Amino acid sequence: MFTERQKRILLKLIKNKKGLSLVDLEKQLDVSQRTLYREFADLRPNLEQQGVILNNDKGVYKIDGDNKTLSKIEDNIINQPQHYHLSASSRQNAIAAMLLLSAKEMKMSNIAINLGVSQGTVQRDLKEISQSLKAYGLCLYRKKGVGVIISGSEAVRRNLFCKIVLNEINEYSFLLGLQKKKEKIDNYFAMLIPSELLTKSYEILETYVLPKIRGIYDRQIISLVLMFSTSVYRLSTGNPITQIGDNKVDMKYLGLTYQFLSHLNYSKKIKKITKEEINFLATQLQNSDKQITNNNFDEMSLSTSVQVKEFISLISVAYSWDFTRNPTFFEKLTNHIDGLLKKRQMPMPETNLSTVKVMEEKYQKLSLIINEKWKEVFPKKYLNLSERQLLLLYFANECEKYKFSHKLRALIICENGFSTSQILKSRLSQELPEINQIDTTKITKLNQIDLANYDIVLTTVDLPGFSREYQVVSPLLLNGEVQKIKNYLKTYQYKYSNFNKANYHKSFLAKLLAMKKKVDLYTEIVTETEVFKLLNTEKQSLEQVIKSAVELLPKNVVTNSEQVTQKLVHRINISPIGLPNTHLALVHASSLGVQKSFVAVCQLQMPVKLLSMENQEIQVKRFLILLAPANSTTEELRALGAISSSLVINKESMEVFEKGTANQLKEFLAKQFLPILSKNDN
Repeated sequence: MFTERQKRILLKLIKNKKGLSLVDLEKQLDVSQRTLYREFADLRPNLEQQGVILNNDKGVYKIDGDNKTLSKIEDNIINQPQHYHLSASSRQNAIAAMLLLSAKEMKMSNIAINLGVSQGTVQRDLKEISQSLKAYGLCLYRKKGVGVIISGSEAVRRNLFCKIVLNEINEYSFLLGLQKKKEKIDNYFAMLIPSELLTKSYEILETYVLPKIRGIYDRQIISLVLMFSTSVYRLSTGNPITQIGDNKVDMKYLGLTYQFLSHLNYSKKIKKITKEEINFLATQLQNSDKQITNNNFDEMSLSTSVQVKEFISLISVAYSWDFTRNPTFFEKLTNHIDGLLKKRQMPMPETNLSTVKVMEEKYQKLSLIINEKWKEVFPKKYLNLSERQLLLLYFANECEKYKFSHKLRALIICENGFSTSQILKSRLSQELPEINQIDTTKITKLNQIDLANYDIVLTTVDLPGFSREYQVVSPLLLNGEVQKIKNYLKTYQYKYSNFNKANYHKSFLAKLLAMKKKVDLYTEIVTETEVFKLLNTEKQSLEQVIKSAVELLPKNVVTNSEQVTQKLVHRINISPIGLPNTHLALVHASSLGVQKSFVAVCQLQMPVKLLSMENQEIQVKRFLILLAPANSTTEELRALGAISSSLVINKESMEVFEKGTANQLKEFLAKQFLPILSKNDN
């Protein structure tokens, strides 16, 4: 279902086939650009599940898809009722939730009346629900003349019920209802539990329990309220937890659970509370206290974050390469752009960074797209040449780092506790054979996963603050959701189809010789890399220090030390060379006095004071020196460019260059070069 604002946006775009500019939408809908970007981000995955794409063509937004699908979406928007209209998958979730909560058999006629559908529809839904429940070890029984009931583990039953409800409610509206800031909680799924029990559970948790839980966020609060109120309700109907795993529960959480129960008015309805029940509830608190969020933008403007997400998304579609798949890339780029917009970094000079020339040659189309989309998303911020080149480095580095193939890979994320992820994996393998690889992980292990390796991320829970696009699915993974995933994969493959293609017109011998030349060049750069110490003094000027360092370089590399020194000093005078938050400075130059590409690290006896690229004074203890001949080949510049780009973006490289030995540096460079050599660029 769409929100009222989303319906207005979609109707405008569907009726205007040629699209509307951001300014037009802003005026016609009376909303800010920031709001529109946020709505676009929410709408895209929803629309893609239905087989259509929300595109941006030079600042004009339009919806691309076949007319039949667009007409269906338009009809659904116009005819969408205000209350309790449930899609097929939501209806099936509603039936499952009712049965999971109920302590007695439910008649199919009552279920049908409750949902406003026929008994035939309920019967068909029950058949599918029954298959999904089996994966959780739960059985659905139909007793003739009596009704339908679910049996199985009480702990599994409660967890599955809460997951279904969490997937179906609006968190913001639900939380307002709990806080009594709105008259009632009017979501169908939330109303399955008595409202007075929900609000009472929330009040007790908020007053006596939640203040003792570290860093808990809204989603976890709602999850705990649902679990505690559901458990109390099931207890009151005579359905306690009688068996639980051997989880070790800290006394802190056992004490908080007893405190919750002591303030509850439902005690008269509950005959006995078992030890297993206490442990079960205490485990919920313990797991919440250990939750780990993936990203933290506390110090960053939400507006910047939203704009950067739109910036990356537009570039991804225009270049046909999915830059949105790597949350770390999003976080680093957002930090960088936030610094540019807030002028935390000193403006870089209008000068061409020689080490990125090769990137500009290789990624000319990408460079043009970045500049075009920057003007669309950040029209008030002018970028000089060096700033544009640095942006290109970020995006080009993603292309160099990840070699996407036509094989589709999926990641399933689930909460701690039950084997939901394995069940979903089995269902996906059966229903979507086009996915070649399916991996699973827990929320608490997310920080150990490289999300950029996956084309699609599925999760049974919402992930607040998670920058990677993901699909929330019901733990039951009903047929309607399977179709949505199929539609999403089709549009994904259509949008991001920019794969490297081999150039077959060259002879095999020419390719082999070119490959040998390339390997020889990279091998020579690595094997000749050195770390040397310079016995400089406090009295020496920066120019004298640079001159002394150059004079110690191999004679077969530097044939004119004076000329190379002048080039390096000139580069230093142009703009700051210190790398922020390190004791390292990068100096590079191409010169007639250099015979071949060379990499060296100069360890200073006495640190020198220099400005960093953020215009902050730092103590430089090491110089990273990159030298290239004046007539450097494209491959030589590519090799040095790979080093400088990894230095700007990669923390591991920063540490190696700042503290590593010669052997460690050689190992690192070999690691950086191998992926480049493995690509068939010739």
